[in-house]
Amino acid sequence: MTAFLQEALRRFSGDFAAWHKQTRSFQPDSGVLDQAVEHVVDKTSRRLRAIRGYRRRLEGPVTETFLYIDNLVERMPGSFLCSRSTFNADPRVKAFFVSPRHLQEVFSLNRDVRELFDENPLASECCALVCMRMEERQKFGVAVVGDRAHREVMQTMVSFKQHQVYSPGTCEAEARQALKCCILDSVLASIRQRLIEAKVGHIENRKRLSMLRDRLRKATRHGADIEKKADLQKQIEALENTMMDTGRRPPTIEDHLVFVADVLRNPGQYISAGFQHLHLTHMGIKVNQESREPAYELDIAEIRIATKEPRVAALVRFPRGELLPKTEFLSYADSLFPA
Repeated sequence: MTAFLQEALRRFSGDFAAWHKQTRSFQPDSGVLDQAVEHVVDKTSRRLRAIRGYRRRLEGPVTETFLYIDNLVERMPGSFLCSRSTFNADPRVKAFFVSPRHLQEVFSLNRDVRELFDENPLASECCALVCMRMEERQKFGVAVVGDRAHREVMQTMVSFKQHQVYSPGTCEAEARQALKCCILDSVLASIRQRLIEAKVGHIENRKRLSMLRDRLRKATRHGADIEKKADLQKQIEALENTMMDTGRRPPTIEDHLVFVADVLRNPGQYISAGFQHLHLTHMGIKVNQESREPAYELDIAEIRIATKEPRVAALVRFPRGELLPKTEFLSYADSLFPA
């Protein structure tokens, strides 16, 4: 299915995108669109197929999401080489990784990277997405203000942690396509989880409603005071109103379809990318553009999917020759996960 998604995204980003923008129709490649809709249904709720015309109703929303993801990923800055030799030469590499050794460990510990090189023996490097959490913390340090150095100046130190490698490919174009698939499936997984949580929540609400009604019957039977019965009745009515609110829980298959279509029709509410332009010293201290301290410029992209915390994302290339030897890699992995 990944191969199909990559091909579908290629079709959507080509002539299909131009046609859709001009005519708002879907005829040029309806077969691919049909498959895309079926993929969405498989990944969210197969029960949607019970609704007549589900495919037609999802065509537009699916197209909007595919085109949005394609545009978002294509806006990401181009890849750059991450290696021991570029650690000191490229400020981006030095900013993102603690040391050359740390860089090697991040990629060598990734199973997908190793499998990619094993399956492509002629590939000299891979291109992949590296996601990190950017951390800013305050500290006192020395800063140049005007022509003088001042001590105990409050500064902002920027660092990057929790590195994860996703969607490796043998070239940048392949990595971008894999990233688009990864983002799409993450959104669909989030939709599916919301539907499951809604169903579980409804079951729990029904149990609680039954319990409250039973308590009210017993209170009435045993002559409980008016205040207690009024409180129980108030809780019952509040819970009934909650269960009737389809905005909180899609109670029917039809509402499930409406919810899925709404998410896909408004992808910007669930997927977003932001871009920052930072000026950092060689120690990772954030300075303003007018500062006289030696600094370099760092452009970063942040991606947010659903309610997850935004993550700094960069497309990078990593050479096969930088992989840690498997024996050394396995020894290092054992030290992280002792028996």
